[in-house]
Amino acid sequence: MTQRDLSLDLSESTLYMNMVMGAGLQPVDIAVLQNRTEGWLVGMQLAALSLRGLADPVSFIHSLKGDNRFIGDYLVDEVLSFISPDLLDFLLRTSILNQMETSLCNYVLQINNSQEMLESVDKQRLFIMPLDDNRQWFRYHHLFREMLSARLVRKSPEIVAELYQRASNWHAEHEAKEDAVDYALEGQDYNRAAALINETGLGSYPRWLEPIAQLVRPLPGRRIS
Repeated sequence: MTQRDLSLDLSESTLYMNMVMGAGLQPVDIAVLQNRTEGWLVGMQLAALSLRGLADPVSFIHSLKGDNRFIGDYLVDEVLSFISPDLLDFLLRTSILNQMETSLCNYVLQINNSQEMLESVDKQRLFIMPLDDNRQWFRYHHLFREMLSARLVRKSPEIVAELYQRASNWHAEHEAKEDAVDYALEGQDYNRAAALINETGLGSYPRWLEPIAQLVRPLPGRRIS
């Protein structure tokens, strides 16, 4: 049985939340929850349990994130505590990546066994999803990734900026400039983000123009159009 087998569609989520768990939620709120958990059955169950006794369950649903105490504690206790320290470290440090593959992970983490680690994560079904038929690119389940990321910030805040910097460098070297800018911004390296945008041209990336326009200065020989 795969993670996909344990995912619910919207109609199944509605039945599960209201008929099985007795949550009494409106369709719009179930839709938000289903989208937020990607129909992940364990996530839905944990959310339903945490709704009990809440005065404002709707606010909880709309604020549900991977660092939510209930979900985070469960995952730490029931999942992360049973894996090796090396694999846990891999999970935490790769949580900054939107998508991942072997060479990217090797570069960002400065290791040479990312393929082995990814295969182990996939084999143990640690909330990872393949993005292609060849199983080269993966991503974590959104809630799982957010929980990992929150724990990384708590545990090792001093390495977070460097991880984002390496991710930005890797994507820039592989001609994925838009992703390179995104990682620079995530790591709050605004000067690098501005330089990357100058290199590629602001007109190609209008969504970044307003947040950091004040930081962007033309590089020698370049014009902003």
